[in-house]
Amino acid sequence: MKWVLTLYVCSVLSGECVTPKQEHFSYKTEYGTHYGCVRAGLGDSFELMFNGESLSANQIETYKLYPKFTCITEKENKEDT
Repeated sequence: MKWVLTLYVCSVLSGECVTPKQEHFSYKTEYGTHYGCVRAGLGDSFELMFNGESLSANQIETYKLYPKFTCITEKENKEDT
């Protein structure tokens, strides 16, 4: 079974979440295990927030940003679209 990773950047202020554009932050999206997907989700969401290229500390503080990610099966992903 394949697992699909989706990263989000969310704002406490607006209550909204958006996915990063691939041209701004590229990451692998398909994994063979749930464990692999969750592990990558934790690492990639940390990189997205704190690599210094995608978001600045000022942006994170100003907009009260936080990371979120999901790992769903490929079947569930197709049903959602």
